[in-house]
Amino acid sequence: MSGRTHFWVTALAAAAVVAGGTAAGVPLLVSLELRDPALVWLLPAHEIWLLAVFTEGALAVLLGGAALGGWLVRAPGVRDALEARAGGLRAGPEESGARPALWVAAVGGCLLGIYLVGWLLLREL
Repeated sequence: MSGRTHFWVTALAAAAVVAGGTAAGVPLLVSLELRDPALVWLLPAHEIWLLAVFTEGALAVLLGGAALGGWLVRAPGVRDALEARAGGLRAGPEESGARPALWVAAVGGCLLGIYLVGWLLLREL
């Protein structure tokens, strides 16, 4: 398996595990909260799942972007930061150390894709 294929397969697998874990946890959470009438959910379980997956995806994209931005701007001055950015982007993410940040952002993008597919399939319920 090539490096790029492995990158995307692991990102998609991680997103599927997170979305699946959320799907398994939402019914348990809803059943626990229904015992107290003051805490009855106003949303059905599938909408809670969609909201959770969207939030997880958005946070992963933002975290990956922040990590990538922090990696790009590690230099003390603007000129040094621009040189580091240009040099790092030319080297490619594998050689530059930005790969984990890109992977987290890719997982977030996959989660947002899962959210979109879920929303399209579940919006009629």
